[in-house]
Amino acid sequence: MTPAGKPIPVYPFHPPPLQATGVVRQSEDDDGFYLPLALGLIVEAVRNDPDLAPRFDFSEPVLFSEEALLEAIRTRGPGVCLFSSYVWNSVANLAGSRAAKALDARCFTLHGGPSTPKHPEVVGRFLGEHPHVDAAVRGEGERTVRALFARLAEVFEHEAEARAGALAEVPGLTLRTPSGEVLRTPDAARIEELGEVVSPYLTGYFDRVLAARAKGGRGVQLVMATLETNRGCPYQCTFCDWGSLTLQKIRSFPIERVRAELEWIGRHGIHAIFMGDANFGMLARDLEIAEVIAEVRQRLGAPREVVANYAKNGSEQLAKIFACWQRSDVTFEPTISIQTQDAATLRTIRRSNIKQERYLELSDVYRSMGRRSRIHLMMGLPGQTLDSWKNDLQFVFQRQEEAQIFPTRMLPNSPMADPSYVAEHRLRIDDSDTVIESATFTEAEWREMGRLTCAYLIHQNWAILRYLLMHLQWEHGLRAADVIHAHTEAVTTRPDELPEAAALLGPLLAVPPAQLCGADVTPFARFHAGGWRPFLDEVARFVEARYGVARTPAFEAVLQAQEAVLPRAGAPVGRAIELAHDVVEYVREGCAAMLRGEAPTRRLADHGPGALRVADPHGRNRKFEPLRLRAVTGGDPGWELESALAAATGGAG
Repeated sequence: MTPAGKPIPVYPFHPPPLQATGVVRQSEDDDGFYLPLALGLIVEAVRNDPDLAPRFDFSEPVLFSEEALLEAIRTRGPGVCLFSSYVWNSVANLAGSRAAKALDARCFTLHGGPSTPKHPEVVGRFLGEHPHVDAAVRGEGERTVRALFARLAEVFEHEAEARAGALAEVPGLTLRTPSGEVLRTPDAARIEELGEVVSPYLTGYFDRVLAARAKGGRGVQLVMATLETNRGCPYQCTFCDWGSLTLQKIRSFPIERVRAELEWIGRHGIHAIFMGDANFGMLARDLEIAEVIAEVRQRLGAPREVVANYAKNGSEQLAKIFACWQRSDVTFEPTISIQTQDAATLRTIRRSNIKQERYLELSDVYRSMGRRSRIHLMMGLPGQTLDSWKNDLQFVFQRQEEAQIFPTRMLPNSPMADPSYVAEHRLRIDDSDTVIESATFTEAEWREMGRLTCAYLIHQNWAILRYLLMHLQWEHGLRAADVIHAHTEAVTTRPDELPEAAALLGPLLAVPPAQLCGADVTPFARFHAGGWRPFLDEVARFVEARYGVARTPAFEAVLQAQEAVLPRAGAPVGRAIELAHDVVEYVREGCAAMLRGEAPTRRLADHGPGALRVADPHGRNRKFEPLRLRAVTGGDPGWELESALAAATGGAG
């Protein structure tokens, strides 16, 4: 209590960007928002404690901006400011914390979440660099915060030294004392029975959050809810931090609670669910949860979409889960988190206990459903080299999947961030915590990997050169990744010799690899308006000059087909292109052979004439829409026109 006997205000802060969630937006006008589960769990842990609730003021369920936070402090006075940080909001959270302290130094700022460091050396530097942070929570926060609030209720109005002394016995905290010393309390015990954790869905907290957002004039057209059905992960991948519970036994929330939360999600028309589990589909009961999602979707119309990190070794059960969702019109992303295929890198990142053949089984599951998998790769992992990275890209090409590529970021609580691991692998990061150098690659090589990544995603994911690359590989022994690499470096070093490619790729290749996910795709507008033939002819001349590949009638047929599937302003909705050779059957046979690890048995010249029918039911020719391309790092491009060629590679036909 304050001296006047008033409860101490609590200020949960939540300024979220949607683009980090993975939800598919339908237009630029979608007002996306995700419900702050971590904050809700913390707030409700205190608000539902009968001894603590009367001593704190929870009038502000959530504050969505720094301005709102400061106005609340001016109105209600100093209080406890709560910040749960991850990569997408950590900068905004630190700015809000700094502003709150500057406005009123009596505020107590409490930071937690995966981007709040726990390693002793790292958190010491963090507190030194951010003196506005009063305390950092390590690990699960519900019990720690409850104990902290119990102490704060007694000493909130005291001087900073007395506050720090009172909190010194609260497990799971790291504090900076007034003298500048870093005080680290003992680790908090892990919560054994998750049934004791209060659900913000079922207490009405999220009803208040939605009401507060609507009251502030913010729409809730596209809302995402995180569903946490268990905690823990049996793996120990060094780049990962799953709530600091990697290499831990999985503990589950009661199934009745999960059912009730899904019912809330359906009744409130929540668009999408992000599964907060590290390996959804690993547990036998996950199929039951998937069936509840499907049933709620059928009965209440929501949720419409699920985004998840799926089990690494569970293709059989996942097949049942996906079939259930597909029958019930629940959208899901066909993702497979491979990260890398390189054995040396897998050992370095401690991921070699995940069976690689399971990835292929899961890919086959998606393919049997008519879905092309989205393969997650990480660029810049310790142990990687430029050659091994090319091999990873080539692996995805061989499978004819969509690559979604992420520059490796050093999460502060991951094993990778441990100072001993950093020193062993000579890791260096930039201002965004992206790994830009290691013992196995230089910064220059990392930038080269970034250029190759950007070009690969453009040429393969968006099909700009997909079919030409197949032809060069199958008939001339030129690996797709090697051709893309050679062409990309030529564009980078000799742009005047390749003006069409420089116009298309140049601005994107100049983007630092760590910023690929936000790269501007407007260079494509010129080609959408003027056509792709000059670019394709230029690529053909490059291939002939570099590799001696002549422009035979078969080669011309591939160029014609390649051009036909790319959107172009003014092109008809549907058309048929007569080809000197049947490129569709050629690609169908070649992809089937490639998936078997074999070479195609027939050359394109051995195929008779054929026709390629192209359709544009989604209006991709009519208007250039950057949103369809989404980020350069991958996603559902929505770019290639529909044709039998796309169907032959496993895409939409």
